[in-house]
Amino acid sequence: MQASVMALHRHARTQGLVFVSLMQGGERPRAVVNTDRRTVIVQPDRRRQLLSNLTQTPGDSLADRICHLCVAGDIDGAAILLHSGDQLLGVAASTGALGDSLADLELTLGEGPGHQAVKIGTTVFADQLLTGTSQGWPIFATHAQQAGIAAVFAYPLQLGSMMLGVLEMARGRAGSMSAMDLLDTAHLASLATSALLLSQLNVNDQDAFDLLELSEPTQLRIHQATGMAAEQTGASLTDSLALLRAYALVNAQSLSEVAQLVVTRKIRMDP
Repeated sequence: MQASVMALHRHARTQGLVFVSLMQGGERPRAVVNTDRRTVIVQPDRRRQLLSNLTQTPGDSLADRICHLCVAGDIDGAAILLHSGDQLLGVAASTGALGDSLADLELTLGEGPGHQAVKIGTTVFADQLLTGTSQGWPIFATHAQQAGIAAVFAYPLQLGSMMLGVLEMARGRAGSMSAMDLLDTAHLASLATSALLLSQLNVNDQDAFDLLELSEPTQLRIHQATGMAAEQTGASLTDSLALLRAYALVNAQSLSEVAQLVVTRKIRMDP
């Protein structure tokens, strides 16, 4: 999320906005955007509201629901692409004709905003494709225009040093997103990052929604602890996560607390 917040600052400046991050009561950053003498305040519970909306959004998977939620605003299509090595190799989910076309172009051509986002580790906004502004991927820009895509917004999905994929959103008209949409999509990218991580652990949707309520550092710590437990026991990641949960239940601790003990090597999950 930190990379997304930094990108919001940069994008806000290009749009003549003032973006101010605040910290209140230990909560995550939220923003105040001043534009044309108007102030838009993103409430501390905005991420929780989006998560609540996510539970009511149809879809076959968390990634699918997130894509559907993206197009509920000023977006015509969305896709979540999977990253492995230094390539985008597959589609976790896509929504809308423009989302399907965007995913297909990225994977077929091997270039575009999504590839650039995972390469540099920060958001890439290409909101003027119809004017020939291609940012180094002219072939993609040409095909995108033919598919009716005028703007693309790409968010890398990354936890720590681990790059999981990219969330891309397409629109049929050029121009930047509104301040509120910009902030909401940053939250959705954060949720998409967690969704990809949880899918790797084969966590069911109900348990996944519980874990999504945790902060990103906590999610990363749980992932690290799960990997360490798998190495210590020889079990799969799914079974190792179940072992951590069982340990937490038996010892009246939270999963986060147990993960912290494992990561700091105060306990081991050896049989």
